[in-house]
Amino acid sequence: MPRGGFSHAERRTINKLILDGAETGVPPPQCDHGPAMRFRRVTKGVDGSIVSSRDFYACSAIRDRKICPLFVWVDEHERHGAEHPAKRIRRVGPARQYEKTENKANAQYFFSNEALSVIEKYISKHGYRRVLCLGTPVVHRRLREENNMDAFLLDMDSVVVEEAGTLGARFNG
Repeated sequence: MPRGGFSHAERRTINKLILDGAETGVPPPQCDHGPAMRFRRVTKGVDGSIVSSRDFYACSAIRDRKICPLFVWVDEHERHGAEHPAKRIRRVGPARQYEKTENKANAQYFFSNEALSVIEKYISKHGYRRVLCLGTPVVHRRLREENNMDAFLLDMDSVVVEEAGTLGARFNG
């Protein structure tokens, strides 16, 4: 019999997003993807009754803990407050901003010159003067540098956003 005396057939664990989180005065931990989200891990018995439940914080953008290891039990975070060692989990930024990566958390869209030209022509044809680039720093750079267009970049990669300066902001939508 598995640890704890329950078989998988006898219990079920579910993680639920907590939207009405009680404010404790301690801000949630953060990683490079932004503030963590609060979840509740609920374990139910075979009869549907709740066996246990505990709240935790996890990355708001990446669910794969191999990519973003942010995971903190809420009660431990509140006890340790801002000094908790998991308060900031940092990842190393890419060596070159637009270098191809196998890391799906930091993946970039790559556009051929032909694709970039199609985007530029479409924007020009329809008379758009301002463009919002969502997670597409290559398009943003091309529009700004080659077309002198008013473009704003939203991206979750802090390195990319930092380079965009006042023409970019972080988001993880």
